[in-house]
Amino acid sequence: LDLLMGSSKGYRVARALDIPLVRVGFPIHDRLGAGRILHVGYRGTTRLFDELANTILERRQEGSPIGFSYL
Repeated sequence: LDLLMGSSKGYRVARALDIPLVRVGFPIHDRLGAGRILHVGYRGTTRLFDELANTILERRQEGSPIGFSYL
């Protein structure tokens, strides 16, 4: 499992599994501006895809001995 997608209620599960949580849906009560995050349509889909890809990249960088670099 590389990541978990869900509301803020998934935080405990993600923490227990030691995987990142990408917050989508409702409720998102532990992020500022969460009510303005767009998840639908072209802009919402591209933003969500970018967030998913960046979350995976960040996780791989954390596990890399090089740290921030081209993977």
